[in-house]
Amino acid sequence: MDDQGSASGVRFGSISGALTITEVALSVAFLAAAGLAAETMMVSGNIDRDLPTEQVLVASVALVDEQTVNAAGEIIVPAGAIPPPQWATLREQIRDAADQLPGVRQAVLATMLPGHPHGHARVEPEDESAGSPTTGVRVPMSAVSPEFFAAYDSQLMMGRNFSPADTPDSELVAIVNASFARRFFGNANPVGERFRRLPAGETTNWIRIIGVSPDLRMIPGDDHEAGFYVPFSQRPRSDFTLALRVDGDPLAMSAALRETIKGIDVRIDVSGFGTHAEMAEGYRTGYQIMSLMFSVLGGAAVFLAVAGLYAVMAFSVTQRTREIGIRMALGADRGNILGTVLRRGLLQIGIGLSLGTLGGWSLLRLMQYFPTGVASTGTWMLVAASLAMLVAGILACLVPAARAVAVHPVAALRYG
Repeated sequence: MDDQGSASGVRFGSISGALTITEVALSVAFLAAAGLAAETMMVSGNIDRDLPTEQVLVASVALVDEQTVNAAGEIIVPAGAIPPPQWATLREQIRDAADQLPGVRQAVLATMLPGHPHGHARVEPEDESAGSPTTGVRVPMSAVSPEFFAAYDSQLMMGRNFSPADTPDSELVAIVNASFARRFFGNANPVGERFRRLPAGETTNWIRIIGVSPDLRMIPGDDHEAGFYVPFSQRPRSDFTLALRVDGDPLAMSAALRETIKGIDVRIDVSGFGTHAEMAEGYRTGYQIMSLMFSVLGGAAVFLAVAGLYAVMAFSVTQRTREIGIRMALGADRGNILGTVLRRGLLQIGIGLSLGTLGGWSLLRLMQYFPTGVASTGTWMLVAASLAMLVAGILACLVPAARAVAVHPVAALRYG
């Protein structure tokens, strides 16, 4: 009977210990993710501070609903849809017509707007050696029309703006932001330098830098994310964002804009009207949900981890009560006994923190790949989560450990 009880105790201790380690690891990972999401949510709420987002009407435009690309790289659209050779002309007609509407200051074509989720590209400078820290770095990018920078009250710091001469048949060009210039070229003037998108493929399409812009937020969570812009004319798209910088109420122009675009071609779909500020708030709401989700998961994991540590330590003390009494009767120091009892709990905490740090680092790196981006790398969040779990774990272990050293040797010898 004693042997069965001992075996059961060993199994309980092993299973409980494994679960506790897992809970500690999950606590660290989820708490770090929750902190990073919360930080990004707070930062993303400041997008209005330096951009005229309340005066910008945004609409989504699609020239065709469906399209495929065949083996030869040709774009295939359904019968009756607008054929690809007409897209470039239609885009310019849409922009020009919108620009002529009363109260419009600038009409802009873009794939992404400041503070909205951007697509990313892996890039490397032309003179970069393989294995360099800047080789294959992922940065956000957007295709924009030349009016983009004026619409957001942004003047180029150096170089030139995009022009009608930047066509699909001309040299590929880009305007990089200040953070891109610093990250890849240091204090050197990047105008005239080249970089490419990866993978390069058989034909290396180098992109010439023609200008440097101030940092306009390219992801919701970071004011100073390295990124670049390419001319809309060199990156043909059948769907894009139309942004109008207007005087007066932007939403009051929605009906006129829709009618104007439908007047060009009834097959064009235009939808998703809203101000830039409203859409930015929508992305902030997404971070609130993500932060709440990770907080709930992290809080639950912390509770379970603390409860598990307490249970394991209490079980360990109960199993070793007689041993502790004998050692104390023989004159063992209470500090040594306390350390011996705590060792098991601290070992589980240490293993859990190690696994949690690795898991948390991976989770935070994964969050960097979200289209919406995040405010930072989250390293300090990971450190803070680990310290919080370490303190909570030690406190959970102290009560059973203190109970162990408080046992009177005579009572302990009678146990069992």
